[in-house]
Amino acid sequence: MLGCGTNQDCVGPVAARGDRFWGHPLEERVTETKVVAEDVARIEADAVVVSLFQDVKQSGGATGAVDKLLDGAINSLINRGEIKGKFEEVSVVHTLGMS
Repeated sequence: MLGCGTNQDCVGPVAARGDRFWGHPLEERVTETKVVAEDVARIEADAVVVSLFQDVKQSGGATGAVDKLLDGAINSLINRGEIKGKFEEVSVVHTLGMS
């Protein structure tokens, strides 16, 4: 699951083939990635990646903390069946400016 901040346009799941990305030429982009062990609610980032296991009915841990910051958006998507936590499933949750 990926939540994007207000400084970045979000696109997902990624579908890239060759030199094109969803029909658009790929641009070279440099992305700084860090793995940190701290309270996810205190991290300032353009994107946050959290996990969800299959058959989980309510998020917990870091995913639950992010869900709380997003006013229950993740649990709502789980309850509607839009996020299932299946192997290799990727979901993008837009923050719409929330932080």
